[in-house]
Amino acid sequence: MSSELISPPLNQKYSSLYDSEVNEKAVIMLGHGGHAKMCRDILKQTGLFNLAGIVTDQANKGEVVSGHKVVGEDADLAELYEAGYRYAILGLGAVKNPRLRERLFNRLKSIGFFLPNLIHPNAIIEPSAKLGEGVHVMAGAIVGSEAVVQDNCILNSGCIVSHDCHLENNAHITPGAILGGNVSIGKNTIVGMGCTIYMGVKVGSNSVISNGLNIFRHIEDEEIVKK
Repeated sequence: MSSELISPPLNQKYSSLYDSEVNEKAVIMLGHGGHAKMCRDILKQTGLFNLAGIVTDQANKGEVVSGHKVVGEDADLAELYEAGYRYAILGLGAVKNPRLRERLFNRLKSIGFFLPNLIHPNAIIEPSAKLGEGVHVMAGAIVGSEAVVQDNCILNSGCIVSHDCHLENNAHITPGAILGGNVSIGKNTIVGMGCTIYMGVKVGSNSVISNGLNIFRHIEDEEIVKK
């Protein structure tokens, strides 16, 4: 769930942009909305990385957002990498536009960034579970035995991903949702708040399951389930 990575020194021309010590623990974060706030709190509680600055198109460079400087917009990511930064956190939940989150993840990877997993101290992950890169596991989430969670997934507050589940890239299990054993979730799929998905159900890619539903059947790709 982690990767040892040695970062070169920060270029001097960028050093004044950052409000934290520049070292191998420095990380930049895309976004500053609700999901980003949760990510920042996990960073504070774990102490694994120092938040060096915010990347957003919604504020001007140099402004302070939630106590951290804006160090650039999306167009500046390659320059920030050249400046010596190697770690990035994708702080956009993008629950209404999961493909945006997918595109940003792929762009960060194409530049060369490593996206660390963020795991809340109060989450429970069984030792046999496997997590990809850039996975966010929020407070109270549970990941069962031999579950597989691929890259860029969000397991939001209080959700349960039971044993042998398989989540493809960029799936989002929202607060309080429960996946029974051996459930599979396709890429870019959103499972709504308070949903329950019965054991062995397969949910396709790019699908949406609305809040509070009980799902007993397989869900096709691109399907929106409202009742």
